[in-house]
Amino acid sequence: MTATARKMTPARLRSLFRREVTAARATFRAMGWASAIRGLRNVEVKVSGQLSRAAGSCTFYEARPCLIKLSSKLLCHETATEAHAVEVIRHEIAHAAAGLEAQHGAEWKRACAAIGSTGDVYHDLHAAADAAKPRDRWYTLECACCGESIGNGTTLTGREAARWTRGRVTRCCKVHARRVLVG
Repeated sequence: MTATARKMTPARLRSLFRREVTAARATFRAMGWASAIRGLRNVEVKVSGQLSRAAGSCTFYEARPCLIKLSSKLLCHETATEAHAVEVIRHEIAHAAAGLEAQHGAEWKRACAAIGSTGDVYHDLHAAADAAKPRDRWYTLECACCGESIGNGTTLTGREAARWTRGRVTRCCKVHARRVLVG
């Protein structure tokens, strides 16, 4: 297995982050970009399972260093590569270096270019992660006896459907209600 194909772990993400921050500081120092160096002074990293759509985020605080969160759900997924992780890390480092006001503007793009990031704002990591996870099944309740939809065709998960019907349907429907799979 090659280095680029090996499975990412939270520890590996933190190691890559330290390597990329060190390289970015050296690059910005060589460019004489003092504000970028200050932005990276005490940056913290957290590998978080809470991020499920964003691969990373950079949060600025007034009284403490900025916090970069990296998504373990996306970056440690079996389809994610080291190249994906490095790109996300560089993207977030560019945010920390450029500052809060930069967003995805010119200053941020300049920081991306300096540290070798493509400057892509979107990723497709969630597509593979979504395909791998089991989907909730959505149901609408329909009475098998009279054929009427229960709850005006509301779509519910199986557990919600069972909870919703308690005490809300006629005796006929309680006996004959069935869940009909929608989509």
